[in-house]
Amino acid sequence: MTDSVSEASSKERLQRLFQRGLKWLGAGILLMAVSFGVNFFLFESGGSFQTSMYVLTSIGAICILKGLVDMLGF
Repeated sequence: MTDSVSEASSKERLQRLFQRGLKWLGAGILLMAVSFGVNFFLFESGGSFQTSMYVLTSIGAICILKGLVDMLGF
C-alpha cells in the first residue's frame, strides 16, 4: 500500500516537472525565434544589434536547457 502511494506521488511529481519543462522549452524556442527575427530584419539597417541578439540567444539557450533538464527529471 505504501509503495503504491509513493509511486503515485513520484509519478505526479514527474508529470509536473515535465509540464514545467515544456513551458521553459517553449519560452526558449520563442526567444530564439525573436533573436532570429532581430537578426533577419535589422541586418541591413547598419545599426548595432549584436548585443540584443547575443543576449536573446543566450537566454533562449539557457531556457531550452532548463526545459530539457526538467523534462528528463534531473
